[in-house]
Amino acid sequence: MHFLSGLFDYFDKYYSSVQSAYKILLFIGMLFYFIYQALTGNNGYRSYLEIKKQVIVKQEELDNLNRQLKEVKQKVDLLSNNSLDLDILEERCRVMLNYSYPNEIIIRSKLI
Repeated sequence: MHFLSGLFDYFDKYYSSVQSAYKILLFIGMLFYFIYQALTGNNGYRSYLEIKKQVIVKQEELDNLNRQLKEVKQKVDLLSNNSLDLDILEERCRVMLNYSYPNEIIIRSKLI
């Protein structure tokens, strides 16, 4: 029994310092948890970097599509009634109707 009473005396003597140590350890544990989540969580820094890379890739795709749209708009403008270009009209007729002159050599390529 002497051992238990000595243990209780020790606990009573250092209770306040042990209690503050638990608070400090709890605070440090929570601090590490929040830092870890800030770096690796769903809304953390690592996710931010991945989304930033995706935005860059999508912006390049958008720029490419805008360039293609501009080219198509230019071709449509050349075929409009206001500014009809006969060379473009002939080219489109040949492609759409599969038309060629008897002496021509046809080389097929990818069509838009």
